[in-house]
Amino acid sequence: MTITKAPQQKVATQSLALNARAFVANELILIAAAALCAGMAIWYVATPFMGVATGSYILMLAGFILRKKREFHVPLMLAAIAVDLSVVAILEVERDAVKTAMSFSLGLVPQLHIAASATAVALYFPLLALGFLLLRGSPSARLRRAHRALGLSAFAFRSLGFAFMFSLLLSRHAG
Repeated sequence: MTITKAPQQKVATQSLALNARAFVANELILIAAAALCAGMAIWYVATPFMGVATGSYILMLAGFILRKKREFHVPLMLAAIAVDLSVVAILEVERDAVKTAMSFSLGLVPQLHIAASATAVALYFPLLALGFLLLRGSPSARLRRAHRALGLSAFAFRSLGFAFMFSLLLSRHAG
């Protein structure tokens, strides 16, 4: 005997699903607004790049905190990584960032910022590849552990890079 849902139950279930999607969308909008506000504040007191990096870091922090909720984690992390990679590309084009980094003309703490940030960016690529495999439905526990370990490492290096980023202001004002 097959049990089917009554029409009222089906409508209620669909309504709950729509409400859940609206809640997720609203929460993502609030997180993005917080990231934008923080980024604009840092932009005002520091530099535009630092403002954008701050907004990106807040998106990543939110994605990390909400890592067990795929509907939040995936869009937040993809946005944060896309912004980070965009900033790196713009810095390379506008300021020849790789040449500056490789010249070791900056102090120790700014060089630590560069090293930590470059390591995080390098980890993004295998992290994204594993994440996409997980999204496609790969049930491998080994894959999930590898994604988690890479994600924690990338987030740790991104956090160090973010903290050391502000040392660039000191080296800029000292020179």
